[in-house]
This record gives sequence, C-alpha cells and structure tokens, in this order.
Amino acid sequence: MNNRYYYLLPIIAVVKFFLLLVLFDYMNFDSSLNLDYLNYQVNYEYEWRQHEAGFEFLSDVARLINLQFEDFWFVILIFQVLLLAILYRNHLVFLLAFPNLVYLSQGLLGTQVRFGLAVTFFLVLYSFLKRRRYFLLVGLLPLAFHNAIVIFYMIYAYMKFFIKVSHDLSKNLKSLLGYSAALLFVVLFIDFLLIAMGYDYYVGTKYQQGRSLAGLLYLFTHFFLLTILLSLKNENSSFEAADSVKDWVFFAYLIIIFALIFMNSSIISGRLTLVYTLLEPFILYWILLAFKDKVLKLTLFIIFMVVSYTKLLILGLN
Repeated sequence: MNNRYYYLLPIIAVVKFFLLLVLFDYMNFDSSLNLDYLNYQVNYEYEWRQHEAGFEFLSDVARLINLQFEDFWFVILIFQVLLLAILYRNHLVFLLAFPNLVYLSQGLLGTQVRFGLAVTFFLVLYSFLKRRRYFLLVGLLPLAFHNAIVIFYMIYAYMKFFIKVSHDLSKNLKSLLGYSAALLFVVLFIDFLLIAMGYDYYVGTKYQQGRSLAGLLYLFTHFFLLTILLSLKNENSSFEAADSVKDWVFFAYLIIIFALIFMNSSIISGRLTLVYTLLEPFILYWILLAFKDKVLKLTLFIIFMVVSYTKLLILGLN
C-alpha cells in the first residue's frame, strides 16, 4: 500500500476482523441443522477413528486436554477462519472473497469441515510455495486431513511440469489437450476410483447422477470466460504482481476443466466447484493487475464479478 494510505491500515484491520467474526458466526450455525455434525460428534466421543490421521490427531489432542466435542468443533472452525485470513491476506482479495465465503460458510466451511480444513490448508501452502519445487513434498501434508486433496495435488503437479504460466492459452494448447485427454480416460474408471478412495457409499447413488442444469451453466460460463481471459494479450504481462497471481488463474482453469469432464459425478465435480469458488477472488484481482486498458479491465472485471456472484441469489443461510 502507498505510504500516504498507511493511516487506513488500522481501519481496514478492524473491518476485516469484524467480517471474519461475521463469517465465523455463519459457519457456527445451529448444530441440529448441520448434516455432518452428529457424525463427527459420535466419532469424537466414541473414538471410532473413522477419519484421516491428521484430523484424528487433532481429535486426540483435544481429548487429551479434556475438550468437549462442542469446544473441539469451535476450535476447528476458528482454525479454518485463521487459514482463510492468511489465504486472503491481501485486503482487496479478502473483500472480493467475502461474498463467496458467506456462500460457502454453511457447506464447505461449516459442515464438510475435514475437506474445508484440508483445502484451506492446501491453498495457504500453495499461496506461499506455488513456484517452489519443494511444494511437491510440502503439498502432501493436507492429505492428512482429507484424501480428496490428492486431486488438487495432481492438478498442481501437472501445471508445474506442463503448463507455462507466463504464456497465454495458445502456447499451452497441447498441454491442455493432453490434460483433458488424460481426464477423459480416467473418468471411465470413476466408480473404481471412488471405491479405492473409500467412497464406495457414493457409487450408484444420486451423487453419481450428474450435475444440475444450473451447475453445468455455471461451469460452462466460467470455462468460457477463463478461456477468453487467458487468450487475451494483456499489456501488463511483465508486471511481476500480475504474473504471480496468474498461477491462480491457470490453477482455477484446470480445476474447471476437471469439473466439466467429471460432470456426471456430482460429488467430484461439486467439490471441485467449491474449491474453484475459493479461487474466484484471485481471478478478479488478476484482471485488475493484468490489463492496462482501463475500459477493457473494468468491462472484464464487472462481467466476471456479476457471473461469479449470481450464485448468491440462491443463498439460504440458517
């Protein structure tokens, strides 16, 4: 931030802290309305150890200091909020993210807490280490909280070795076609993969019957917009900040492609879409950085923001 605006930092910090409290309040909604709360409670109180090692380790620590389950749940939600504060440490990105965080507050963040914890942990590590080779090792840590993180780890690994982030879409076309072809092959074995990962209870259920029309429209619209964004010749491509944020845009693009190819599996495609929602603020921020022409920048920013926030029209919070 420019020196002349430093006096605003305390005000921004207070606003951000208040919004995080609001987010936490939405996440910590009535447990009787939370579809997963009871399952986590009995697993914790009877020590069934049904979850991944990292989450069970946190449970063991909580039991060791005699935390009641309600307190343990409270701590897990706080931990997620802290991770989100770190992930969106840029004040503008946080403000852009807040509507999406409210949208996710009682789903990904407040109900699917293992997946939410693992995803936010992975993205925080990615935000710091995305261009470091040792992220290929460190990026495995969130798997201790949810094994579905392997999907995002593999997406990152493909991007690391085959996608030239500093180039536009046309110079990555062969790599993107290879990525799509590989996923089209993998999707043929979707039921086997679910069973292998311990999700056999999803096979043959409504979760394998494909996305809704609204979900597909959302995916195809964002795929179309990202294709345009990554194909445009941006005049600020040499701007270091814009180039750094572009990693998020390509990562989001690969997630959208994955979600589209797996659209007949609502459980996989749906979770990919939730994670993509967390990345939308970085795309908006990149638009502001990457395009020099003010009219083009404003036009793209408004279009993408409107398309992204339309999902708030169906928001129903408890």
